[in-house]
Amino acid sequence: MVNNVNFSGMGNVSLLSGTSLKPVKCSRSLSDDHISIIVTQALHDAEAGTVHVSPFISNGERRVRDALVEAGYPIILLVENGLTSFSKPSGKLFDACANGKLLILAPWEHHTQKVCNLRERFLALNELAVRISSTSAM
Repeated sequence: MVNNVNFSGMGNVSLLSGTSLKPVKCSRSLSDDHISIIVTQALHDAEAGTVHVSPFISNGERRVRDALVEAGYPIILLVENGLTSFSKPSGKLFDACANGKLLILAPWEHHTQKVCNLRERFLALNELAVRISSTSAM
């Protein structure tokens, strides 16, 4: 349970007790230059110990995620679909998880059916990122 919300999770739970958690949210309408500024600031914050929290949905958010993971900084990834006992991240996220640099949290049960209210779920994930970030050491 994090901030009174039950999650299924995988990865390094101690990332939640970081002294600084910061949500990442980038509008789809941001320019490439603006996103580059956000990426640079995120890398600077991560160097100072900040752990970034987000579903990393938009292109800008994914650029932030990729830059942080590539540089070896930890992130907390919120996912829409719940985790199963067979769930595992892939690619660079797998390596980040294996190195203790990733925590994946899912607030909902795993499902195989199509979700009709996906936009609302993504908005809820962004709100959860803010709530998690506003919680100091757990």
